[in-house]
Amino acid sequence: MFSRNQLKLIAIVAMLIDHIGLLLLNNMIVLRGIGRLAFPIFTYLLVDGMRNTRDIGKYARRILFAWAISIVPYSLAFYGQVFSIHQNIYLSQFLFLGIFCMLGADAPVLAKSALVLFFAALAEVANLEYGWYGVIIAVLLFYYDNIPRIEMLGLFVVVNILYGCFTGNWIQMLSTMAVFFLPGEYGMPESQRPSRAVSIVSYLFYPVHLMFLTLLKM
Repeated sequence: MFSRNQLKLIAIVAMLIDHIGLLLLNNMIVLRGIGRLAFPIFTYLLVDGMRNTRDIGKYARRILFAWAISIVPYSLAFYGQVFSIHQNIYLSQFLFLGIFCMLGADAPVLAKSALVLFFAALAEVANLEYGWYGVIIAVLLFYYDNIPRIEMLGLFVVVNILYGCFTGNWIQMLSTMAVFFLPGEYGMPESQRPSRAVSIVSYLFYPVHLMFLTLLKM
C-alpha cells in the first residue's frame, strides 16, 4: 500500500505527464491517459486530509490560497488569457470540502442526495474543472472506506460511462484505474501521514508547473 507522500507524488507526476501531453505534445493520447490517475488520487487525499486535520478552517484557507495563486497560470495555460471564467481545480476542491462536511453531518439520505445533485449542478454553472463529474467522483471517494473495492470500481465505470456519453471524453474511463493505487478497506495508517515538505510542494507545484509549461509553449 502506498503512503500518503507516495500517493501525492504519483498524482503530481501523473498530472505533469498529462499537462505535457496536452500543452506541448498536441494532446498526445498516451500521456493524457496516464494523467487520468491524478484527479481521483488528489481527491482521495483531500478526503483523508479533511478527516485528519486539526483545523478545518485553516485547511480550507490553504486551498483557497492555492486557488488564488493558480488563477493566472491556469488561465494562461489552458485559455491563453490572464483571467478565464473557467476555474482551476483548487476551487473545485474547496467546493468538495464543503460537500464532505455536509455529508458527514447527521441528515437523512434523501437530503444528502439532494445536496449532491445541487452541488453537481452548481459545479456546472460555475464552470468548475470537471463540473458535475468531479462532484460525483468526490462523493464516491468520500465513502471509499465503506464501499468494497470491486463495487467502487463498478461505480467508477458507471459514472465514467455517463460522463463519456455527455462529453465524448471516453479517455476519462482510465481514471478508474486510480482505485488500485488507493489504500485498502482499513484506510491509511497514521504512520503514513504526509511530511510538511511534500504538502508545500504539492500546493505550489500546480501553478508553478503550469506557468513553466506555458512559457515553453510560447
